[in-house]
Amino acid sequence: MTTIKDIAKATGFSANTVSNALRNKSNVKQSTKRYIQKAAREMNYIPNAIARSLVSKKTELIALVIHSMEDPFYTELTSSLERSIYASDYKLMLFNHGENIERQDNIIDTILEQNIDGILINPALSDEKIMKKMINSKTPFVVLVRNYESYHVNFVGIDFKLG
Repeated sequence: MTTIKDIAKATGFSANTVSNALRNKSNVKQSTKRYIQKAAREMNYIPNAIARSLVSKKTELIALVIHSMEDPFYTELTSSLERSIYASDYKLMLFNHGENIERQDNIIDTILEQNIDGILINPALSDEKIMKKMINSKTPFVVLVRNYESYHVNFVGIDFKLG
């Protein structure tokens, strides 16, 4: 896998200049950026998202945790969310818990271990422990469809009484 150091060696620029050029920073001349970016493409350079997130403290990922993609409502919701999230320069990661509380717990642990920037969650039925875990995690999250009013968390849902 090609690294920034490989591109620096091939172009004769410092690794710092290469990094700035690849991130389109204004402190690098346009001609230098074009040259470095062309070299990176030719060398099949793929940025290391893990390394970038260590520096920036952001993964640019949002996790969506739902009970099933087989439900047409969640298929439409996922599609709409993905478009909006992508337009904001984030990517969507999808997880299905299948109403299995243990599986949901493992999914949330994985998401928190990866320091994903935010979570949209449709919790498994009757799992109030997940609210405590989400609140204690300090990761921004929004609860979808199933409201846990006693926890006063961010919630987006449907008013089933008014339609």
